[in-house]
Amino acid sequence: MIRDRSYRGRLPAETMDMFDSVQLGENRYINPYKQRAHYELDTFHGFECSVYKGFLSDDIEHLERTYPNFERFGQIAEAMKDLDLAPSDSVPACSMVREFIGGSGFEY
Repeated sequence: MIRDRSYRGRLPAETMDMFDSVQLGENRYINPYKQRAHYELDTFHGFECSVYKGFLSDDIEHLERTYPNFERFGQIAEAMKDLDLAPSDSVPACSMVREFIGGSGFEY
């Protein structure tokens, strides 16, 4: 949602509308072939969600009030409320998290 808004000009609701299609594509074209990969790189860091909170809280609160059937995504809103906020300036420029929040030290 952050990357879509910042780099693709999509509203958060538009990103939510794409959820089923993205999930279908992942289940159809990625998951069945993952076992063929020689390596799998997991780039998740436990602090990510706390960093994303600063970028998403207002959007999630707005969607919670306005997006049809948001209750389907209610766990996201609840989890977001329980997170401590981590400042984005603590994320190194070489972190993959920067792909979403901006400020990457990598050239594209």
